[in-house]
Amino acid sequence: MPAPADDITEQLHAEIERTSMRYRSLLLRMVHSFRESIEADEPLPSVSESFRECWTDALAGRVSPVETLWDGIDTDSMIRSRRTMTTTPPTALLVTPSIVARGAERQGHA
Repeated sequence: MPAPADDITEQLHAEIERTSMRYRSLLLRMVHSFRESIEADEPLPSVSESFRECWTDALAGRVSPVETLWDGIDTDSMIRSRRTMTTTPPTALLVTPSIVARGAERQGHA
């Protein structure tokens, strides 16, 4: 029987804590590369499916002003952690709740 997600997360945190500070940037790069490689294997929704979801959100009034997009996000720490990785910056996206939720699910925040 698989372990619940919370238990796996706790185990990951424990392994990180047991890893020497000296090697944590390497560990971060490994985890980041692993996540990106498995996400690349997941099929992306079609353009028409994405548009349909975004349009439904917009018609239902589930929109947020662009100015609030980064509210509550510690951009300084994100920039510092991005400097330790060698990846291409993300492309611009149309942000609606369905896209944000999909991203949160992939990051384990949903």
